Amino acid sequence: MSFCFIFMELVRTHSPKVPRIIEVLWHPPMLGWVKCNTDDAAHGSPGPSACGGLFRICHGMYLGSFAEFLGNSNAFVAEISSVMCAIEAAFDRG
Repeated sequence: MSFCFIFMELVRTHSPKVPRIIEVLWHPPMLGWVKCNTDDAAHGSPGPSACGGLFRICHGMYLGSFAEFLGNSNAFVAEISSVMCAIEAAFDRG
């Protein structure tokens, strides 16, 4: 038995997981409306978290965006904060 053959028996390899690809489509708002898409992230519970969002009209034209570091919080707080930031940004811009 050669060294290579023995070495190959001792080393177990694991195939990497194939990433699951999910197609995400943006659906425009109704004519005359503005749409805000938000997202948030938290690394841990609690951990560093942030939120952000962007505003677009029915033709997809970019109107503005926001991003905010939230400090240490969990995913729920980050989610609620992203909605609150979106409302504040919309109110500030009329």
